[in-house]
Amino acid sequence: MNHLALSVVIPSKDRPLMVRHAVQTALTQLHDGDEVIVVDDGSTSPIEDSLNSGLGAGASNVKVLRHATPQRSAAARNTGVAAASNDMIVFLDDDDAFAPGYLDRLRNHWSTAEAADYGCCARPDKADGRNAFDPLPDPPDTSSLFPLSLGVWVRKDVFNRIGRLKPALTTNQDTEFAINLARSPARGVRFSGQGVVVDAGDAVIDRQAQAQAINITKSAKALSRAECFDLILIYHDDFFQTSDGAALQRFCIRRALELRAKGGAAFDLPEPVKHRLSRTDIAKWQTYHGLQLVLRRLTRKKGASQ
Repeated sequence: MNHLALSVVIPSKDRPLMVRHAVQTALTQLHDGDEVIVVDDGSTSPIEDSLNSGLGAGASNVKVLRHATPQRSAAARNTGVAAASNDMIVFLDDDDAFAPGYLDRLRNHWSTAEAADYGCCARPDKADGRNAFDPLPDPPDTSSLFPLSLGVWVRKDVFNRIGRLKPALTTNQDTEFAINLARSPARGVRFSGQGVVVDAGDAVIDRQAQAQAINITKSAKALSRAECFDLILIYHDDFFQTSDGAALQRFCIRRALELRAKGGAAFDLPEPVKHRLSRTDIAKWQTYHGLQLVLRRLTRKKGASQ
């Protein structure tokens, strides 16, 4: 196994033009031994036929795997990682593209003595010109969290050791994944420059068709997302009771309550969390949720009056 070779994993469903564009941009940055793995998550028409017909000679570096029925993005990414031939895994969404030179910058980092076990890039609006690999905080805080769309990479053995992505989560798998990494011995970094071009696929498909082909990595309703944050609070209850996990617990509670308010639901938290919180803390979170409900109602009222 070549420890500097990489495998790009792209999950997709019913968006053949967009995923082809993502693959084409990835192929321009590949070296010998690299590969692109597209996981077709139960598309109505198999992606492979239309994908290969538009790639030409580059198709030899592309593996296309297919789920017979849709299993959502976490399972699709897990399938891609399991099939990867290389130790370094880099994730890419089907409507994004790597920024020029990003994969070479990763290779340069991996070849140094300070090479980390996983990382991401800065958000496009936060990218700077230093192009540095900055350590993620220890103990972790909310800056330790990142969406998988931010040029995320991880060593395959680390991915498997922390338990992979959880298909039970219909959304926010990236939040849970980042928490798993943050609480592990693995070392993480954030590349300070731009690693991805977000929504790059808009150039190859009209917006009406794009709206019909839902992005399996970025779509979910508020209450579904709130339920996923509840599950994250349960999964990591032991870690969240430690001083290292306190900041991330507060973040997950806050997001769960904000999303419950957005969906118009009453205050609630998972039983293990309510059992551990003091009455004072529960009262504070109830007040916070109530304020979020008021804000949502005012926003809707203002929108209706315009």
